[in-house]
Formats: sequence, C-alpha cells, structure tokens
Amino acid sequence: MLLGDLCTVWADRLIGTSGLPAAVLLGARREYDEMRIEAVAGQYLDILHGADGAAGVGAAVTVARFKSASYTVQRPLQFGAALSGAVAPDVVAGYDRFGGAVGEAFQLRDDLLGVYGETAVTGKPVGADLRQGKRTVLAELAFSLAAPAQHRRLDRVFGDPDASDAAVTDAAAAITESGARAEAEAMISARVSTGLAALAAAPIDPVARDRLGALALASVQRLA
Repeated sequence: MLLGDLCTVWADRLIGTSGLPAAVLLGARREYDEMRIEAVAGQYLDILHGADGAAGVGAAVTVARFKSASYTVQRPLQFGAALSGAVAPDVVAGYDRFGGAVGEAFQLRDDLLGVYGETAVTGKPVGADLRQGKRTVLAELAFSLAAPAQHRRLDRVFGDPDASDAAVTDAAAAITESGARAEAEAMISARVSTGLAALAAAPIDPVARDRLGALALASVQRLA
C-alpha cells in the first residue's frame, strides 16, 4: 500500500473514532473530502499538462494550487477550524487566503530546490524535475523568458532521463540567466506577503497568528 493510501485510511479512522459531535465531524469531513478531490485534480492536471507540452505559467500555478497548496496548508487549516467547532467566518476566510498563498509559495520553493538544492540535504536527486520534464512553474517561467540560446540549453536536458550532470548544471544556469529564478523568488515573496497580510487582517488569536507566520516563513526559507 502506498504511503498516501495508508495516511488516508488512518485519517478516515481518526475521523470516525474521534468521538466528536456528528455535526462537527460532518463539517470537517467536507473539508477533508475537498482536499482529496483537489489533490486528485492536481495530479490529473499535472499529467495532462506534461503530456500536452507547453502548458504555460498560469496552468503550472493551477497545478501547484490544487496539487500542493490545498493539502499542505489551505485545507488542513480549514479542516482544523471545522474540527474545533464554531469558528467565525472571517477567521475561516483568513485561513483560506493565508493557506492558499503560503501553500503556493511552498511549492514554488520546492521547484527551486529541485533545480538548485543539494541532494544530500533535499534527499532527492537535484535536476530530477528537469530530467523528467516536469512542467513546474519554474520550468514554465524559464521557457517563457529564455532567449533562443538559453532555450536550446534547456531543451538538451528537459525530459531526457539520461542527461549528464554537466548538462543539468548548464540548464540550471540558463534558467538563472533567463530571469526565471528571480521571478520565482519574487512570486514566493509576494505570496508570503499576501498570506501574512491575511493573517494580520483576520481576528485570529495572537499566539496562533505568530506561530502561523513563523511557519509561513519556515516553509519558504527551508533548504529541503
């Protein structure tokens, strides 16, 4: 059984045996089901865009929103709010805006680490996304911004599982030279700012606000 399947089974069991009132469990279950639906939709779109070829930056951001932002930050916050019982709508709305923005920033950092991280730290082969031809936001930015010569350097690696380490390093340099790396960093900063502004505007407990803010920063300042 895959780890994701096992987690799903345990989550179902925990919901069913929590002993919380039925109305609370029903509300939480709605959020949990939406999270699973969005994750599946993100996986489908990821495969679809990978098969289509050039999907564009907007499509890649949509994949990141459904495939990563939803289940890493956005829906877990809403799930927790639902489990706690009656939570003010403006608090839930604040969680929604915060979670969506920070969740996308988290995935953007993951994209960058997949190209510029260190294998010993990240635990996965650096350059694997390029060799697999993954249509990440970073890749789409690079293809949209690259000059012809930079584009050719990317093409030599993108989707080639046998590409050499030297070719991957050169492709990563081409991405930087195109301005895509800087643009991805700017997108991360903008999303974190949006998330923190949503926290500041919502009537959230100050301790919870501070901890969520710290988690937002940790999620994009990480090395793995």
